[in-house]
Amino acid sequence: MSLKANKLRLTTLLLSCCVFVLALPKAQSIHLSHHGENCDDTLPCDSRQRLTCQEGKCICIPRPDVIFEESSGKCVTKAGDQCRFVLEDSAGGKTFDITTCVENAKCSQNGFCSCGENFFENHNGTCSPPATHLQPCDDKIHCQESAGLVCEMHTCGCNTTTAIFSSDANQCVGLAEQNCINSKCTANAFCNRIGLCSCSHDHFPKSNGICSPMVALGEGCSEDELCHGDKGLTCAQGICSCDPLISVYGTAQANNVGRYPENFNEYIGPNLTQCLGKVNSPCIERLCVPNAYCSYNSRYSLSGTCRCQPGTVSDSKSIVCKQGYGYDCSPTLYCLQEFVCNQSKCACRYGDQVYDSVKRFCLSKVGGPCSDDMPCVSGAECIRFPKSSHGVCSCESGHITSPARFCELQYGQKCNGSTNRCDSLAKLDCIDEVCGCRKFGIYSSEHRRCLGFVGTPCTQSTSDEGPQCIENAICSSEYPGLQTVCNCNDGFTLTSNYTCEPSTDNIQIPNALFKENEITSPEEVVI
Repeated sequence: MSLKANKLRLTTLLLSCCVFVLALPKAQSIHLSHHGENCDDTLPCDSRQRLTCQEGKCICIPRPDVIFEESSGKCVTKAGDQCRFVLEDSAGGKTFDITTCVENAKCSQNGFCSCGENFFENHNGTCSPPATHLQPCDDKIHCQESAGLVCEMHTCGCNTTTAIFSSDANQCVGLAEQNCINSKCTANAFCNRIGLCSCSHDHFPKSNGICSPMVALGEGCSEDELCHGDKGLTCAQGICSCDPLISVYGTAQANNVGRYPENFNEYIGPNLTQCLGKVNSPCIERLCVPNAYCSYNSRYSLSGTCRCQPGTVSDSKSIVCKQGYGYDCSPTLYCLQEFVCNQSKCACRYGDQVYDSVKRFCLSKVGGPCSDDMPCVSGAECIRFPKSSHGVCSCESGHITSPARFCELQYGQKCNGSTNRCDSLAKLDCIDEVCGCRKFGIYSSEHRRCLGFVGTPCTQSTSDEGPQCIENAICSSEYPGLQTVCNCNDGFTLTSNYTCEPSTDNIQIPNALFKENEITSPEEVVI
């Protein structure tokens, strides 16, 4: 039957009832049967409740959009069906007939029954609240979104990758490092300021998102996360121990936190024995290795980095801050391992060593002890004893020992004039990147020095110092007070090569001969 035919039938029933009621005597009342009651021609059903009589019983008008609602005792329109109808009378006038919708629904402006807020339309046309935890769900039966529930495998539950159901909160709560749900998180976690769940102090997030209690120093563990990472701990051989990369076990005091970086004030509080932050590593509860302090990026920083106190430097393992070469030292203020405290100053360990300010290390001189931890001076190598890691420093090939026991370049070796020094005893200079005699002279390997040609300025010296002039020449002056120069000995004469050869005539070179060379003092010839 069409919808229009139903409307006409409904209108006819209403009109016939009215005629029937008007025909009765005023003193006579009519009993109208309700839903489920008996009915016949003398006991009509209450049409106002959209009832009709079938097989002697009052039932809702047999339409797919109408059902009987037990709670109200009425025939009502299903959710999603039309609830507003236009009726025309014989005169052409129009009126609206609005039917009652199922519970928790209302007739909307578009003329159809719609479920109210937080209610969903069921398959039978009723409106129900959203399904709760573990209740069935589908495309019609929705889960309670406000509780964080989702429909998975036709059952309402939490998103297993981001949440877990809490019976105490009666909703899903966020797992560790996941979004909070209604500001709620799993046990031992809290919702931080950016809306993520963070494990509380003394707890850490496990791979399943649960916050588990941390293990203290010296207690058993199976993975690094079990140990207090913010206390510098790591799991080593099944025991929570100080992480050797960033911390070391020891005793120290915290320093004043209210300061700007690099301005150490003072240590405060009691001595604490625990894992301490190594130099250039994060501070551990404001504690650092001895003679180090916690440096902050700003006055309001919550975390800092361990730095050595002014005047101290870190050892090679960053375990402790000690005094460097030349700094003051005492029984409580230690020197770095490669130094010793000598007369309250940090000095090289052995007298055969010299401090290299570039390498910041003590180097052994020629003839001094050496090993992997005691390197030799530049140009020297460690000649090790048989079957030993120790040895003696000796100059490498092309070098020669200086009076100060350094290694200098020999005559004829390449040099750069800055870092590679030529043999100072031989008074060699770096000339055109080669170690040679300065200006007017010739090198003598026998005497290990440059010998001046005839006419070369020189200084008179004792025989122990060796010759300054070439063979058969002597350092002398023609007259007292004049510049001494190399002159041929008696019985020798000057050659065109400025050398001396035997002769009956002894020719002396005037002091003014080399004036054009501007050699006026010995300092211009020797180093």
